[in-house]
Amino acid sequence: DEGFLEMLGSSSCRFSHDKMQEAAMSLIPSHQFASLQQDVGMILLDELQEDDLEASIFVVATLLNAGDSRNVEIAEINLRASERAMKMAAFSSAAKFATKGIDILPLDSWHNNFQHLTLSLYSVCAEAECYSANIKKAEYYCKEVLKQENLSMLDKRRVYNVLIENR
Repeated sequence: DEGFLEMLGSSSCRFSHDKMQEAAMSLIPSHQFASLQQDVGMILLDELQEDDLEASIFVVATLLNAGDSRNVEIAEINLRASERAMKMAAFSSAAKFATKGIDILPLDSWHNNFQHLTLSLYSVCAEAECYSANIKKAEYYCKEVLKQENLSMLDKRRVYNVLIENR
């Protein structure tokens, strides 16, 4: 009734002005803000249909990355965001999402059920860093993949391509 929110359909709303949103957000204690962002990201992840999630993948990934959870599902979202950023030639964003995905993987991710996710994150990160002209970082991610004896040559092809492009 006060005009602070506008209804968008029967089940959603938005702030009527950016300043209203800023004022409301300023009321959240700073030590709780990251956790709240991650909670909002988890709600979006649970509630959005696949098409809507794909359209909002950068927003969802950014919200999920605000917290400090070590959740494989968040790593998967970061991979999706990274791959989408690569398709858009947003290489620094792709590297950022892939790096965050790598950072939250379980420590033994090369040797458990998450090997494919780990390989994909390291490979896309190597490509993104290469295209961003961060050659040392690209080589680091390539070397991590190449050290994995349990991977086939075919599994390692993306990082071999990165190394070839840098020569």
